[in-house]
Amino acid sequence: MESPLPPSSLEIIDLHAKRQPDGTALVHLGNRIGWRKFNADVHKMAEALEELGIRPRQFVAVSHPNIYVHWLLLIACEALGAASATFSVAEMQGLHALSALLSRADWVLAEKPVAAAGQARFHLLEKDWLQAVLARPSFRPDAHHPYPDGWETLVRVTRSSGTTDKPKNIPLKLKNQDYWISHVIEAYGFTPVSRYLVTYPFTVNAVYSRAAACLRLGATVVFEEPKAALASGEITHAWFLPGLLQRLIGDLPGDFPKLPELHIMTGGGAVSVQLWDLAHEKLGGKVEVGYGANEVASGICLMDREGVGAPFHYVELKILDDSGQPVVEGSDGMIWLKTPGIAECYLGDEAATQKAFKDGWFMSGDIGKRLPGGKFRILGRKDELLNLGGIKLPPEGIEQRLLDAVSGLQDVGVCTAPLPSGVDGLGVGIVPKTGGTVDEIIKQMAAVLPTSFGKVRVLVCKALPRTENGKLRRLALKEMLMAGERK
Repeated sequence: MESPLPPSSLEIIDLHAKRQPDGTALVHLGNRIGWRKFNADVHKMAEALEELGIRPRQFVAVSHPNIYVHWLLLIACEALGAASATFSVAEMQGLHALSALLSRADWVLAEKPVAAAGQARFHLLEKDWLQAVLARPSFRPDAHHPYPDGWETLVRVTRSSGTTDKPKNIPLKLKNQDYWISHVIEAYGFTPVSRYLVTYPFTVNAVYSRAAACLRLGATVVFEEPKAALASGEITHAWFLPGLLQRLIGDLPGDFPKLPELHIMTGGGAVSVQLWDLAHEKLGGKVEVGYGANEVASGICLMDREGVGAPFHYVELKILDDSGQPVVEGSDGMIWLKTPGIAECYLGDEAATQKAFKDGWFMSGDIGKRLPGGKFRILGRKDELLNLGGIKLPPEGIEQRLLDAVSGLQDVGVCTAPLPSGVDGLGVGIVPKTGGTVDEIIKQMAAVLPTSFGKVRVLVCKALPRTENGKLRRLALKEMLMAGERK
């Protein structure tokens, strides 16, 4: 017998508006918004989108820089039985996955005209239109028709990180997204009294699913500048990309108050021991590093300080060698993942689907070492491991060592790159800090890198090629190194 469908986000907001109308649903740029107002705003937005012509089973791509307005639009789409995807007009240039996404949309809602919208119907989210919608004197309480296809209803389209390849679009059905939300609640200890700080746009489904988890519980979502919000001492949960967490910690004053109850959630990239220790030292909370993938609905385990983890009890993980056989303890191989929320395909990319999804499992592209007790250690991406004279090394450790030891570095990335001799060696892209001199940076790097690495190819960059999640695109860095001057 099929499980009953969960209530939609709007139905949940309806419930909280009745139970705690004056309770705080969210805080947006210093303004407290109660459940009664939040409920009214979502209903009005759903009515407005229905009047535009948005219908069940349609697919709507949404962009707006005001994250509260953006969230209203996403919840309204869900209430009408339409799937949504978040994108940013400001980040459109050159993003292949976004062009592919918009080409499949029935509707595009954005704050500026979008040339890539193709055949989709476009609605400009003008300030006057939005103000008129939210100023409506009343609303119909029944303006929603969620989940027309039950558990198989398409509700969201998110993107893969695109670290080593072009990002791909991942369709999430209700069964996938509901698992993601339930998993977040259980794995990260969200409760009805949680206050979740949003530090990144909803383009990352890990951010959106945590906000949805707060809705389900009646907790509070906070859209504020991170340093000020954390200084209030009221935040219980905050999710950061590793690069954002590192920048935040670097900006904190020495007397910043400790937050022992704070869940410092991070993921989407490697977290060094140094960053782990700094986060705990500066913020005082519990560091929770999730390992997983968008394709399997977020984190499948929490990694410890040393980068070792064990899958949650409802997750399956296997590590296979090149012949597809399980590796023995102490050996490494490709990590395959299976969760109750695993996606089924990439949208419109059959070749990538066939490569990554097989018999209900997802090939992560990560190399892991099998350890005793069902544990494992991440070694790095298969296509990112550095091969220096036959020795394979994960690049993140080298990058962190350089950032820690070289005072003039703002950012750094490494990859394998051809040297003038024709053999592969270490390639390094550097972004100097303001006032940092290239000669001094290279001198300090030479003192840090082992002589066994041999000659090193260095390129000075204005910015490193990173995905919207902050991950380094190493193939793009390698191309930059090959096209740039050699040092």
